[in-house]
Amino acid sequence: WEVVSLAGHSAGSIGLYNRDRQVLICGDALQAQATAVQGIAILHDRDAYRETVARVSALQPAHLLPAHPYNPFTTCHIAGAPDIAYYLGACLEHVNTYEMEVAEALHALEGEATTETLAERLCQDRGYDHACPLAPRILELDRLFLERAGVIRSGDPAGTWHMP
Repeated sequence: WEVVSLAGHSAGSIGLYNRDRQVLICGDALQAQATAVQGIAILHDRDAYRETVARVSALQPAHLLPAHPYNPFTTCHIAGAPDIAYYLGACLEHVNTYEMEVAEALHALEGEATTETLAERLCQDRGYDHACPLAPRILELDRLFLERAGVIRSGDPAGTWHMP
């Protein structure tokens, strides 16, 4: 087994790759469209995450083993080039559209929302009936990133989000 850097979800994320069997155990490092508990993938370094997706694609694994069944998949074993390409595409789609999704959700809420209300709207826009349990916390973790990116403007300390 080889240790492969899979940074992005967290700075030190790794995977284990068996070149002979073309198996990559990626754990939480590749989150596709998140789990139903999250609603939003947990990504601490989006550029590193994009690089990780490219690195995994270049490895051309035949089997990808994430820690959870990340949406849109219902299993923790992704097998075959077409499904793995689809999975990696879902990873990129999430990281590449997240800022726009947050901006659109906040706009739909008339430019102002609490963390909980914004999480509820984001999860509904992603097809859930209500906010996923971890979504508000993930949004709070992303607040500084989203503010620096010009997607939101933080409001009062009570957690209000505003359009920039």
